[in-house]
Amino acid sequence: LELLGMVEVRTGAGIYVADYHADPPPSLFEAEDQGPSPFELIAARRVIEGETAAIAARRITDHDLEGLLQAIEKMEQDIDKGVQLVTSQEDGDRLFHSRVAATARNSVIQSIVEQLWEGMRRPLFAAICRRVRMPENARQAVRDHRSIYAEIAGGNPQGARDAMHRHLDQVERMLLRNGES
Repeated sequence: LELLGMVEVRTGAGIYVADYHADPPPSLFEAEDQGPSPFELIAARRVIEGETAAIAARRITDHDLEGLLQAIEKMEQDIDKGVQLVTSQEDGDRLFHSRVAATARNSVIQSIVEQLWEGMRRPLFAAICRRVRMPENARQAVRDHRSIYAEIAGGNPQGARDAMHRHLDQVERMLLRNGES
């Protein structure tokens, strides 16, 4: 209800019904499809992208490594410019994960990863990202990506899988926070 704007949660004070004199909220039944649960998306990504990182460690080429490094650098540039936004299709974070998936050389895996990222562009995920100030946590994601990159570059499938799992576990912990700093 908070994400739909129907109630306002005031830490330490309670939950209040929002004031709708000018603009009433949409009915729960009329509201736009909010998309899958962010936690379901992260759980699915953990399964798919963990194995994809392991495959990448076995199949990576120098050209692929260069592409992964460019995606990490783009993410750092996006952060420095203040335009890092995980819900954007042009985001450096998404680009990194898409390029890891591309190294599997399997169109089905690539499509599944893209579908999972499309789910992250849905209103519910975007609202939670704003609430927990996800873009402010992007530097941790860059560190995670560098760890994943190192394991893939080293040809270590289990290390790449574990690094991806740690990264997605970190994202899940961030989503579970209540937005308080």
